[in-house]
Amino acid sequence: MLRLIILSLAGGLIVLTGNYVFDPIISFIIGILILAGSLQLLREAAHIFMESAPSRIDLGEIEKEMRKISGVAEVHDLHVWSLTSDKHALSAHILIDAENLRAMNKIVEKTNAMLESKYGITHTALQSECKRCVGKHSH
Repeated sequence: MLRLIILSLAGGLIVLTGNYVFDPIISFIIGILILAGSLQLLREAAHIFMESAPSRIDLGEIEKEMRKISGVAEVHDLHVWSLTSDKHALSAHILIDAENLRAMNKIVEKTNAMLESKYGITHTALQSECKRCVGKHSH
């Protein structure tokens, strides 16, 4: 839309003044706009290919929110990465309190629901653990 406005402006200036110098000037401006958009797209693609954590997501905040869920004693091995520009994935281990072992699936469901509603993370791999279930080398 912006390019169309700029082209119209260039055409109007050429008609009004009869000076064709506006054509290469406007073409240069449009080229700069295209280059800027392309660089942003390349930066975003590189970010996705490197499986980097999305810049708008704070891992510390996610961990804190996950620990707020009743039954979650600890969160470790937390990783978040981009699948596409608007889809993100998360993997983590969650340590479940011994009293809540029967509710393990419900705790995972609540965690998934929170991650989707607060952070838009819909692709998760949550490994639930309990202190008496894991060996001494699990952490």
